[in-house]
Amino acid sequence: MFSSTCTSNDGLTVVVSPLVALMQDQVSALKLAGVAAAAIHSNQSREANVEVWQQVSSGHIKILYLAPERLMTDRMLDALSRLPVSMIAIDEAHCLSQWGPAFRPDYAALGNLSNNFPNVPIAAMTATADEATRRDIEVQLFSGNYETFVSGFDRPNLTLNVSMKNSWKSQLIEYVNSRKGVSGIVYCLSRKKTEEVAELLRNEGMNATAYHAGLTAEERTERQNRFVTEPDLVVAATVAFGMGIDKR
Repeated sequence: MFSSTCTSNDGLTVVVSPLVALMQDQVSALKLAGVAAAAIHSNQSREANVEVWQQVSSGHIKILYLAPERLMTDRMLDALSRLPVSMIAIDEAHCLSQWGPAFRPDYAALGNLSNNFPNVPIAAMTATADEATRRDIEVQLFSGNYETFVSGFDRPNLTLNVSMKNSWKSQLIEYVNSRKGVSGIVYCLSRKKTEEVAELLRNEGMNATAYHAGLTAEERTERQNRFVTEPDLVVAATVAFGMGIDKR
């Protein structure tokens, strides 16, 4: 974690997040914990986003999630400057560095936040940052006093196995069949392939669906909710789905 030195306040905390699915999952968890949190994003209707902003403006929302593209518009920066913003927290801060700008170029603009909010503390968090990436984030994001906190990277619950591909359909069916009743994600490189994989698994009697950017906002929300709540759902998805979702 990287943080400008500061003291906490009771104003609005703005959280910068790169994925709508991640925002939705975290907002839902915060609401369940009794925290007044909300998000403004493209999967919601304009009317829903306007309603959220009205709650933010009236002080009823204490944590607001925004994508960097929406935050760094002149209109949003101007609107936030009129509110008692007490902290800006940047999630997935490695998007500022190395491969990040290619995935999320708007993250690079976050380096201007200290100019727009000179008296507001800024924190940046990531679980994916080696020493070079940490240095890069520090240079791009912090110009004044800051502190860096580093904890361990060991994830004993994670394993990585690699197998040669010879017949991917039969291999996939065998793999998922050996884990019946368990939820999982099959990552694919194209929208078409996610649909093909999901159909293949359904034809084998498995609970499966596809997730990709070609779906409507309502379809993406419905399928994410299914992934969170259904214990045996297998999702064939393009590579952003599921990252950061709090599911065993």
